[in-house]
Amino acid sequence: MTANNLDYYRRRAEEEQAAAEQAGHPSIAQVHRDMARLYRDLLDSEAGRGSEGDNMVESMGGSVAEPGTAYG
Repeated sequence: MTANNLDYYRRRAEEEQAAAEQAGHPSIAQVHRDMARLYRDLLDSEAGRGSEGDNMVESMGGSVAEPGTAYG
């Protein structure tokens, strides 16, 4: 994962947390909190892997291509 990807996931986690705090309904706030947690989990997993990543991230649904990379 590149530094740009890390910055993106960090920013998205912050945006999702802010959206949760402003949500008008508890269930919508929970969705935003869950998304923020998933972004933080991606960041935490990358911190544990160091720079050995191969432009792929393991998600709940399986491997997904990083933004800006070809998947194949």
